[in-house]
Order: sequence, then structure tokens, then C-alpha cells
Amino acid sequence: MKRSYVGAFRAITAAFLAANKELPGSGWVSSRASQDSFFKEIFSATCGEHARIPEIETKVARTAQPINEFLERHGMDGQLPPFGPDAFGFAAIMKILVEWIAAGDKKDVRGADGNTYAGVKIKVTYARDDGRSNLVFLRSPRHEHPIVSLRTKSDDVVYLTKFDKDMHAFDLVMFAKELLHTGRPTDGHEFEGVRFPMVDLDVRPDVIWLTGLSTVLDNGQRVTLTDAVQQCKLQMNHKGAVIKDAFAGAISFALARPDLVIDDSFLFVLERPGLSQPVFTAVLRPDCWKDPGELTFA
Repeated sequence: MKRSYVGAFRAITAAFLAANKELPGSGWVSSRASQDSFFKEIFSATCGEHARIPEIETKVARTAQPINEFLERHGMDGQLPPFGPDAFGFAAIMKILVEWIAAGDKKDVRGADGNTYAGVKIKVTYARDDGRSNLVFLRSPRHEHPIVSLRTKSDDVVYLTKFDKDMHAFDLVMFAKELLHTGRPTDGHEFEGVRFPMVDLDVRPDVIWLTGLSTVLDNGQRVTLTDAVQQCKLQMNHKGAVIKDAFAGAISFALARPDLVIDDSFLFVLERPGLSQPVFTAVLRPDCWKDPGELTFA
């Protein structure tokens, strides 16, 4: 069974901005391709927008306890393991509440799997003051299903559309951006309203790919990101939605060097001195990444 997943990076960006204030240095050095993607595609584009999301709160501390208490206080149970005096912790949490500009009704939704789920029905209505609709339906040439945008009592807009593909979190964010950029309003009379399931999501994305990041401080000391945790929640019903995104990381001040992480297809070469060519070569992709069991060297 496929599992729900998220592409959420705002809390991660905010946490690193908070860490950078405490760690003046030469900038972060990546140890794997996914870290390069984060800084080039996500961090560089979003770091200047931090002030436009006042719902983000950050925390820095020299021990894990204040960081974990900060997360607990906001209803998140992700925890950093204890770390010693040669470490530094940082965290951020984003909590955004959006209320539909016109509340819907509770109405069960029959899923494509044949099961019945608690759901919502919201009808198209028009505001008396400006005549704007609470719902706008769009189509994009990059997507086969219609898209609905739901106006909220703030400036935020929520978009919903059928989608069932597995993507890397980076790719998901880029796809969503392109989808909304290419979406165009449809005939206002195409749909009477929208129905969708209520949601209570609580996931912990794997952010182990961030560990191994390092930076050299102004005093010449190298520090390394040793632990990272993320937790994301989304609750949605007929009245609106609540989004929570939390991230915490721990940095070691020990004079450690990062590992070389081979996390993609790789080349294997066995060479024997005196022979004109290698004895054995192979490109090893994930299809063969498995435990071979006990090996006998006799």
C-alpha cells in the first residue's frame, strides 16, 4: 500500500538560517547530491522569504533538552538524541492555520478503493462585496485532472487535485510549482462544488540525507551535522486546515571530517598489479543492493 508523503522544506530552511547566525563561517559543504539539490534548488530560493512567514518560530540551544521541549510545546514528538558539550542544536517549527472563506458541510466520500471516508462538500458561492467565488477550478496541460483552489479568510489559497505518483520531495515541490504556474481557470459552471476526504496526516520524512553537511567556522574549526529529524502534520476538515512542519538538527563541534557517502549507482573495479586490464568491473545499481549473507574467505 502506498503511503502519504510530503515535500516540506520551509522549516528546514528556517532552522538552517537560525543555525547560520550562531555559526559564522564559510558556508555549508555538501557530502552527497541530495544536499547539493537542497541548497541550490530550495534553500537559495526560499531563504529570502523567511520574513514573509511569521508563523515560523526557531530555537537554538547547546543541549538537546531545550530543543525537544520546544518541539513538544508545539505538539510535535520528534526528538533529538542527547548530545554533549561539543555539539549545538537548532530547530524550527511552522504552524499555519487556514479557514475556508465559506465553510462546507460534512459529507462522506466513497473512495476509489470502495471504502467510505469522512469527507467534506463545499459548494460554489459568491461574495456579496466583490463577487468573487470561494472556489476556482483550473486545468493545466501538465496534468490530466482538474484542480480546485479554495479561498481562505487570509491571503493563502489551497489547491487540491487528484494525484497518485511517487516522487522525490524536491521533484514534488517543483511539479506543484509548475502545475500552479500553468493552471488556467475553466468554465465557472463546470462544477457545482468540490468534495474531498477529511485529513489527519502525521508523517516523519527521512532527512538522514542532510547528515554529513559540514562548515568551517571563522576560527578554522570544522563542524558537522550529525542528527536531523523532521515531522509534518496536516489536519483538514469542512472548516479549514492546520499545517505543522517541524525540523531539528544537531551539529558536532568535534574536529570530524564527513564520510564519503555513496548513495547512487557506483562503479566497482578490481585491479591486480601487473595485468594490462582490470580483473573485474561492474556498475552497481540499487537492484543489487542487498545483504549477501555470511561470506567465506577460505
